[in-house]
Amino acid sequence: MKNTNPFHDFIIINKSDLIEPFIYVNKESYIEHNKKWFLDFLNNSRSLYINFKNINFNIEEYSYKSIKNQFELDVKRSDFYINSKKISENKLILPKLQKHFNYDFELYQTILFLSSQTSLAFILIKIHMCLLEDELNNKDSVEKNRYYIAELGDKIKNKQNKKMSINVLLNSESVIIDKCLRIAKYDDSHENMLTIEKFKLTFYFTIQNKKINCLLSFKKI
Repeated sequence: MKNTNPFHDFIIINKSDLIEPFIYVNKESYIEHNKKWFLDFLNNSRSLYINFKNINFNIEEYSYKSIKNQFELDVKRSDFYINSKKISENKLILPKLQKHFNYDFELYQTILFLSSQTSLAFILIKIHMCLLEDELNNKDSVEKNRYYIAELGDKIKNKQNKKMSINVLLNSESVIIDKCLRIAKYDDSHENMLTIEKFKLTFYFTIQNKKINCLLSFKKI
């Protein structure tokens, strides 16, 4: 099938997985050319896929100590997996990763960085800017759209969704993170936050020739 959309790539999947034999994956340029990209997802779609290539996290600007400290902090509040097998004892995680990546300290440090919430900031900033621009564009309207990105509330039925999931695939040198969030709106009349939409972000980080790529999916929950 010929791709006629300059902002789309295709990922071919097994026909038995979905009714359609492919999914649309947007290139990073989709965000650059569509200032309302996240609002389009909230209002019109159940899912969204974006492929980011050669992300510059400036990891070299972080000390190993700061990366390790953030990693250990996030491990405590996450479900952690190595090769899709859950590690129930947090004290075993770092030794396992150190043992496997002992041949390349830079790669080991990159894996730790990607396995923490610090690596998620690049897309959260883009979401925030999209919501902020929409608010500024509607500043004169009667009903202003003041949306915020927030953690899931304490009253959710599935408590497991509150936890971040981290899965390090050793041989492929990749990291998969699942993080559930919500878009909320401040209710002036009741002085509380109203949930507009809940969604799950899945980050699939890969490292190729020291370049970090990420296939990112948004799915409503």
